[in-house]
Amino acid sequence: MSAEEFKELRETGSEEKVQAYLDSLNFKYMHILVKGKIEYFNDENRMRFFAVKVSPHSVQEENRALLKRLKIY
Repeated sequence: MSAEEFKELRETGSEEKVQAYLDSLNFKYMHILVKGKIEYFNDENRMRFFAVKVSPHSVQEENRALLKRLKIY
Protein backbone atom coordinates (compact mmCIF):
# COMPACT_ATOMS: atom_id res chain seq x y z
CA MET A 1 0.00 0.00 0.00
CA SER A 2 1.38 3.38 -0.90
CA ALA A 3 1.60 6.22 1.60
CA GLU A 4 -1.23 8.04 -0.17
CA GLU A 5 -3.49 4.99 0.04
CA PHE A 6 -2.71 4.56 3.74
CA LYS A 7 -3.41 8.23 4.39
CA GLU A 8 -6.77 7.87 2.65
CA LEU A 9 -7.56 4.73 4.69
CA ARG A 10 -6.81 6.60 7.93
CA GLU A 11 -8.95 9.56 6.92
CA THR A 12 -11.96 7.66 5.56
CA GLY A 13 -11.83 4.30 7.33
CA SER A 14 -12.55 3.42 10.90
CA GLU A 15 -9.82 2.87 13.47
CA GLU A 16 -10.62 -0.86 13.47
CA LYS A 17 -9.92 -1.12 9.72
CA VAL A 18 -6.59 0.66 10.13
CA GLN A 19 -5.62 -1.56 13.05
CA ALA A 20 -6.68 -4.70 11.14
CA TYR A 21 -4.48 -3.68 8.21
CA LEU A 22 -1.50 -3.03 10.48
CA ASP A 23 -2.05 -6.34 12.30
CA SER A 24 -2.04 -8.19 8.97
CA LEU A 25 1.53 -6.95 8.41
CA ASN A 26 2.94 -8.37 11.65
CA PHE A 27 5.50 -11.18 11.43
CA LYS A 28 6.00 -10.94 7.66
CA TYR A 29 9.47 -10.91 6.12
CA MET A 30 10.18 -7.80 4.08
CA HIS A 31 13.17 -6.34 2.24
CA ILE A 32 13.73 -2.77 3.28
CA LEU A 33 16.15 -0.50 1.43
CA VAL A 34 17.39 2.01 3.99
CA LYS A 35 19.18 5.28 3.29
CA GLY A 36 21.35 6.83 6.00
CA LYS A 37 22.17 10.50 6.20
CA ILE A 38 24.37 12.45 8.60
CA GLU A 39 22.90 15.78 9.60
CA TYR A 40 24.59 18.52 11.58
CA PHE A 41 22.31 20.21 14.10
CA ASN A 42 23.40 22.41 17.03
CA ASP A 43 27.04 21.38 16.50
CA GLU A 44 26.09 17.69 16.79
CA ASN A 45 26.26 14.93 14.20
CA ARG A 46 23.03 12.96 13.96
CA MET A 47 22.45 9.90 11.83
CA ARG A 48 18.99 9.71 10.29
CA PHE A 49 17.63 6.68 8.47
CA PHE A 50 14.90 6.60 5.82
CA ALA A 51 13.08 3.61 4.35
CA VAL A 52 13.41 4.14 0.60
CA LYS A 53 11.80 0.96 -0.68
CA VAL A 54 9.88 -1.87 0.97
CA SER A 55 9.12 -5.11 -0.87
CA PRO A 56 7.95 -8.57 0.18
CA HIS A 57 10.61 -11.19 0.87
CA SER A 58 11.12 -13.62 -1.99
CA VAL A 59 13.39 -16.64 -1.57
CA GLN A 60 13.70 -17.05 -5.35
CA GLU A 61 14.83 -13.46 -5.86
CA GLU A 62 17.33 -13.73 -3.03
CA ASN A 63 18.78 -16.95 -4.45
CA ARG A 64 19.15 -15.37 -7.90
CA ALA A 65 21.00 -12.41 -6.39
CA LEU A 66 23.33 -14.73 -4.46
CA LEU A 67 24.06 -16.78 -7.58
CA LYS A 68 24.93 -13.61 -9.49
CA ARG A 69 27.37 -12.62 -6.76
CA LEU A 70 28.96 -16.08 -6.81
CA LYS A 71 29.48 -15.89 -10.58
CA ILE A 72 31.50 -12.69 -10.08
CA TYR A 73 34.00 -14.61 -7.95
